[in-house]
Amino acid sequence: MVNKMKAALLAIVLALFGVVTPVFAQSDTSVDSTSDTSVSDDKAAGREARIQALKDKATAKLEEAQAKRIAARCKNAQGKVTSLRARVTGIVQNRKAVYQQVGEKLDVLLEKLKAAELDTTTLETARDDMRKEIAVLVESLNAYDTALADIIAMDCESDPETFHAALLSARDLQNTLRTQSQEFRSFATNELKTILQDVRAQLEAKKAETSKETVEGDN
Repeated sequence: MVNKMKAALLAIVLALFGVVTPVFAQSDTSVDSTSDTSVSDDKAAGREARIQALKDKATAKLEEAQAKRIAARCKNAQGKVTSLRARVTGIVQNRKAVYQQVGEKLDVLLEKLKAAELDTTTLETARDDMRKEIAVLVESLNAYDTALADIIAMDCESDPETFHAALLSARDLQNTLRTQSQEFRSFATNELKTILQDVRAQLEAKKAETSKETVEGDN
């Protein structure tokens, strides 16, 4: 039983290694890419309202020269955002799967620890905290993906001001996501890692106690 719990603990640590890698590399809408992969889910639901909100938000008028420059270059920018979104979409799907995997493995480990009559209070609290942070991360990932989809779908040449506002909004979402990802990595590599190390120590102590009882029983 102890060996099975140690194996479950190792599986969680390995899964966490995947979680703590960056959500995506540093990039912006000027990123260069050779990928032309299209994304089937265009997030069309609610787009009109979101674009209207961007129009309302874009209160500062662009200089005429700046507006013309954005209109002339925006189609090329949309192509690059399409490539960026194709990469982000794959990363989002991967992260969601890893997050779910870690949560499920923690649940299994907790059940085994409870069956072995070990203290699970701290680990249960950490699991609940992790679930909350993951929910926030997933929401931000979805919001960023939606923002990129809106940028791709916009008629940027006829409305460069709203397109510019959309780019700025997506960049803000990207920065927020990066910060949240860094905070989660810090939680996983510090607090949760320490708790799992304590769990491992409990398992080692349990194994030693079981071995001692077996030896004494044989005598």
